[in-house]
Amino acid sequence: MVLGAFVLASLALAWALRPQAARVLRWDGAFWSLSGAKPLGMAEASVALDLQGTLLLRLQEAGRATQWLWTDRAAAPERWNAMRRAVYCRAPSPQDAGLAPAVAAAPPPRTPDLPA
Repeated sequence: MVLGAFVLASLALAWALRPQAARVLRWDGAFWSLSGAKPLGMAEASVALDLQGTLLLRLQEAGRATQWLWTDRAAAPERWNAMRRAVYCRAPSPQDAGLAPAVAAAPPPRTPDLPA
């Protein structure tokens, strides 16, 4: 039984660590997008595991299966802190921010693209 659990865990780890094509994670101020084999266009991100230099993100787009993404500081160290802030901080709705609808309609500033 213990051997079976070990084999299963080893296979799961090997699958999770397999080489993957480069993907780009983008934040537009409201939603996250992810390029790659299963691209996402309007996803919400939440942190599932934070190891300071590595994050496991849960990306969910309406009507689609959840995608899990490991991000690592080494991929883009100059953008790491901005990405962490964006993941943890939620953009306020216009009502929460007390903005008039005309002001809220202005496009949000774009952050640099992050390789995933």
